[in-house]
Amino acid sequence: MPLKMKKIISDLEKIHSQLEDTLEKRDFKYEERSEKWQDSEKGELFFEKTGNIEEALDSLTEAIESLKTYSDE
Repeated sequence: MPLKMKKIISDLEKIHSQLEDTLEKRDFKYEERSEKWQDSEKGELFFEKTGNIEEALDSLTEAIESLKTYSDE
């Protein structure tokens, strides 16, 4: 695997880890809030944005795996 590709994958894995941390913190924050807040417009928006982060994390996971597969060829 070319050195540049290793660096790109490494950088993406660091970003992945940061997104996982962010997602974990947001999940905790959401769960700690009252049911009233969770059902409010702010709570629903917070939940929706957290879902968007989760989707991005899934896409990043796929991209990293694809790059690793490509690099192994």
